[in-house]
Amino acid sequence: MTGLRFDVALVETRRRQQQPVQLQAFYLSPLPSNRAYVSRTKTIFKYKFEFCLTGFMKDGEVNLTELIEEHGGKIPERYQDVLHKNNPKAVVIATPVSWRKLKFIYAIACGIPVVHPEWIHACVTAGKVVSFDGYFIPSGYSFTTRKFECLSVQQLDIFAGLSFGIPYDVVRTSNTSTKSMGSLISFVLKACGAKLVVEDLTPSRDKLVDIVLSNEYTKTCEYYRKKHKTPLRTFPWVTECMILQRFIKKSKEDIFQPRVYERDDENQASEEVLAVNAEIGDADRTMLKLHTGELVLADLSGNGTDHFLLFHVCKILRIIIHREEDDRPRGEEEQSVSLEVGVLKRSSNSPGLSRTHSKILQIPTSHVKRRVVAVSAKDFQQLEYRDESIFYYEEKGEQDDNVKAK
Repeated sequence: MTGLRFDVALVETRRRQQQPVQLQAFYLSPLPSNRAYVSRTKTIFKYKFEFCLTGFMKDGEVNLTELIEEHGGKIPERYQDVLHKNNPKAVVIATPVSWRKLKFIYAIACGIPVVHPEWIHACVTAGKVVSFDGYFIPSGYSFTTRKFECLSVQQLDIFAGLSFGIPYDVVRTSNTSTKSMGSLISFVLKACGAKLVVEDLTPSRDKLVDIVLSNEYTKTCEYYRKKHKTPLRTFPWVTECMILQRFIKKSKEDIFQPRVYERDDENQASEEVLAVNAEIGDADRTMLKLHTGELVLADLSGNGTDHFLLFHVCKILRIIIHREEDDRPRGEEEQSVSLEVGVLKRSSNSPGLSRTHSKILQIPTSHVKRRVVAVSAKDFQQLEYRDESIFYYEEKGEQDDNVKAK
């Protein structure tokens, strides 16, 4: 395949010939007929792997499940039975944009391979299990490096010997979502070597910990900071350490500090947030959680364009919630969301991107079509697959021709 076309050919099942395995992205090429594999073994994955799938549309997951099971693979009903550090057979098959999903994060924290579905196709084509090399999915967006990282899978002990406290006395953010996130972060911390995690940390418990984790600066945060001089960090700091596979020390910018809310913030007509659930403008009008720093494909024309090459790649710089003034309680009033985005310069007919913003705009979330990811040119070159959701940053002096077409 060359230039413009990102072929992600997945294998067909015998029962569903010529019916593609659908991901969140649409494929640009037909799938090979299952007849191409008639002579291949049907026990490629038997007794070797236990699979989890994440990020797929329903039909795509059904088809991919059938394909794996037809070749001896096993997909347990409970992902918790698969995704733990003591399971050498575990493998997660994922889409490139599913890096914020729970199964994906569990796998990265436990050192479990997360690979593109094209790896399944490669195994079936070869009639044997092939190396994971070249088929890994980027492990997540780093706020430090400002790109998606593609580091090798390994067991992580970056929090070894440390204790953490997670307070739940939030006021401005959802208590339910905070507890849910706290539970996930607790799993990550323990999987990466933490000796102790105290959930629902409070001043009354006065449990000494090394670090307090919260996205909101709460009374508990203030108590531990003033009385014990305990460092404060946010939940994204934990995932940043996991993605970069190292302990991130305090930086000059210190972007991983809990947010301090002022009293006047409650009466503001608009509020800037780090993430929001909003309806996007794809065919299904999907509710998607958008995060500051992420890349999205957007139809800036607003004309309902339906081809990814005509969309613009945008980086979300700010997320702003606008509230309508009325007598209803806070949280029940009419709201709208706008995104301040930087439009990235993009090479014609190529997945190459410049970090430079050609312009900065405010757009409604209805202009967003889907998420995408961008890796370094070097990491892109090492991929054995192409996916229209994966772009690369052109480094200074590099041209598109320097990046191999698969």
